Amino acid sequence: MLPTLCELAGVPVPPHVEGHSLLPLLKNPGQKWDYPAITFTHPGDASVRTEKWHYIKYKSGDEELYNFDKDKMEWNNFANDPEYKSIKKELEKHIPKHTANYYGTHANNKERLERIRKAKKPKK
Repeated sequence: MLPTLCELAGVPVPPHVEGHSLLPLLKNPGQKWDYPAITFTHPGDASVRTEKWHYIKYKSGDEELYNFDKDKMEWNNFANDPEYKSIKKELEKHIPKHTANYYGTHANNKERLERIRKAKKPKK
């Protein structure tokens, strides 16, 4: 979202920010869009969605891959089928590189916040 907000505000996108402005789609919703939707559900889990594919990579290393042309309800996971290895690799390229660092930091912050909470408890 940040590239969109920066473009609307007329300010440059910070160099560390990954992604694309959605302003072209806001101006013309029917135009062709060549970028997938990227979502994060839990720390370390990322999802890449195109018109045809839905690829999910979990922090654990597990993966899911669904082909919407063949399976709109996502019942059949093709992630372990060698025939789709190149598709997984291509979709995985869209997962922002900073994700691993962000989630590592998130986990560290959680631990740090817990130490702070314990330190602030009144002594009896």
